[in-house]
Amino acid sequence: MKPAQTYDARKARRDAQRERALGGESLAAFHARETAPPPTLAEIFAKNRADKARCVRTPDLFAKLVRKPKRAQA
Repeated sequence: MKPAQTYDARKARRDAQRERALGGESLAAFHARETAPPPTLAEIFAKNRADKARCVRTPDLFAKLVRKPKRAQA
C-alpha cells in the first residue's frame, strides 16, 4: 500500500468513527451547529407560534370555560 492510500484509508476510518460518535452527524454539521449564534427572542417566539402541536394530556388553559347553568332553587 502506498503512503497516500494508507493515509486516505485511515482518514476515512477516523471520519467514520467521528460520525458514529456524533450520532451520524458529520463533523462539519456538528461544528456549524455548535458555533452558530443563539436564536433571538423574536426567532424563538416565531417558531413557537408556528408550531401548533398541543399536548393531549394537558387541558387548554386558554379555552373559554364552559359554565354549568345555575341550579333552580326550590
